[in-house]
Amino acid sequence: MLRVFQRSPHWVGYKWDRVYPRWRRRLNRRFPLLQKASRLGIFLTFELILNPMLVSHPAA
Repeated sequence: MLRVFQRSPHWVGYKWDRVYPRWRRRLNRRFPLLQKASRLGIFLTFELILNPMLVSHPAA
């Protein structure tokens, strides 16, 4: 009999999904660029601020 014990990798964190209020969902439907701008802001926050702190640089 084969038994597999599997854990989630430590680099996979909790997914911070949230419920958007009705007014925000309405705005996103009416102005799709608003949602794209919001997602771009989140992406840039992680890429420009958090990513350099998390990436290890080799010693020179």
